[in-house]
Amino acid sequence: MTYKNFTLAVFIFVAPCLLFAQRLMDTESYIRFFSEAPLEDIEAINESALSALDLGSGRVAVSMKMKDFHFDKSLMEEHFNENYVESEKYPKATFSGTIDAFDASKFNNLTDSLVQMASGKLTIHGVTHEINVPVVFKRNGDKLIAQTEFLVRVEDYDIEVPTMLIKNIAEEVLVTSVFRFDYKPTDQ
Repeated sequence: MTYKNFTLAVFIFVAPCLLFAQRLMDTESYIRFFSEAPLEDIEAINESALSALDLGSGRVAVSMKMKDFHFDKSLMEEHFNENYVESEKYPKATFSGTIDAFDASKFNNLTDSLVQMASGKLTIHGVTHEINVPVVFKRNGDKLIAQTEFLVRVEDYDIEVPTMLIKNIAEEVLVTSVFRFDYKPTDQ
């Protein structure tokens, strides 16, 4: 094998590893939704969502199984999966987008919080909409924490609420997300 071929072989093998090093992953992302309604508040938590942040491009992706949302009441969980989000037919919700004006070097010496906007496509119940949401980044030791909170209109995602239950489920649901990425600062 010539030096040129060896260099090419090493590049082909190492390049994907270098690219992978730029991607931060969290396999236990925290997603909570809260519905405040006149008759009853509804809360569900999913602690097994997957999220990724590409430090090279600012691209972000989140994917979660709808059946991984858990409620205090098992009947609520059953209705959520069978009647509202139809988890068998639409098993996942996803977000794919970018952090606007992204600059990974801002995380190196982050001592306070940094607010950035994320723009992208949110898909729930088979329906996709463009959204823009604020993301608050913080550092905690070797963790880069990204938090966001935004409202989702149930109607926008073709989730039907029977008229007789309209006082049980709010028209807008508050979604709170927390992503904890292992992070080592890059050379400055």
